[in-house]
Amino acid sequence: MWASVDLLLWWTRGHNLPPLLTRGTGPANPGILGQPGTTIIFGNAALGESMRVGVRPRVGLWIDECQTLGIEGSFFYLGQVVDEFCFCFPPGDVISRPFFNTDPAVNAQDAELVVLPGVLAGCVKITATSEFYGADANIRRNLCCNCNSRIDVIGGFRYAHLSDSLAIVENLTNLDPQRGVVGEGYIVRDSFRSVNNFYGGQFGLAGEFRSGNIFVDWRALCALGATHHVIFIDGSTTFVDAVTPLPTVTQPGGLLAQPSNIGRWDRSSFSVLPEVGVNLGYAVSPGLRLYVGYTFLYWNNVARAAEQINLRVDGRQLPSRAGPGTGTDPEFILERNDFWAQGINFGLQLRY
Repeated sequence: MWASVDLLLWWTRGHNLPPLLTRGTGPANPGILGQPGTTIIFGNAALGESMRVGVRPRVGLWIDECQTLGIEGSFFYLGQVVDEFCFCFPPGDVISRPFFNTDPAVNAQDAELVVLPGVLAGCVKITATSEFYGADANIRRNLCCNCNSRIDVIGGFRYAHLSDSLAIVENLTNLDPQRGVVGEGYIVRDSFRSVNNFYGGQFGLAGEFRSGNIFVDWRALCALGATHHVIFIDGSTTFVDAVTPLPTVTQPGGLLAQPSNIGRWDRSSFSVLPEVGVNLGYAVSPGLRLYVGYTFLYWNNVARAAEQINLRVDGRQLPSRAGPGTGTDPEFILERNDFWAQGINFGLQLRY
């Protein structure tokens, strides 16, 4: 039997952010996309592509003494990554959150104010998380071997999990008496979360070549199965009046999460999940091996949290203290993309 544990230093494909914060030039252009002077200060880029540290244990057992038939299993986990971005802007700045306003009276690019001199003051906090792990269980059968090498066929079951979240929270203060009570606060929340679970069968080959105490082992697997996607969308706006005795009121709907797309959405897709890996190692003793290697893993038809954001918003649906508005935008449309993870690993294997 054998048991190994790998330290993983992997990079993963990030999720693509739409433009989320813009800087404008003044009341005539508070940060509307496509207008002269508008700059994107957050978004319109990939998020979550930094190196991630994880672990991968693997155990196996040969059923016969000739080592022609065996079973093995492994599990890997990449630690959860949390990215936080806090933006507090000076009073003279002009900041907005862009969207396309589908209100028939507008039907054009628009922007929700965050900071505008004499109108609003505010801060924005954006939090993104990501978690990735998986496991497999296989039967291993020898195809050919000699004193220095062997090739085995592998087949079994594979599971993979990928979850992401993106939360946007605005803390705003009204400065304009024409918009309501001066000093009234608004807390606008948008939350998007995606969960992907893959279940499938896999097959492939694995092999090893030895020269003295130096060895090279490799494996190439491909899993076919179904990915179940669960998307959670939530949003709210809280009206806080610290000046007059008006009660605090929370209404459903933020900016990009409105009653038209808020909720839980379940879908399933056919997916392919191949993986290849190679290790170069040294046998310290017959029962102890050290090695370093590289792994590449691919997974298609994956739903990422940020990519479920729909910037087409009906401005009539934005909530007020009196209640939520009405409209059909933003509409929920499942967006799927490819995902990959790759990197190096440092491992130790015990053989008995």
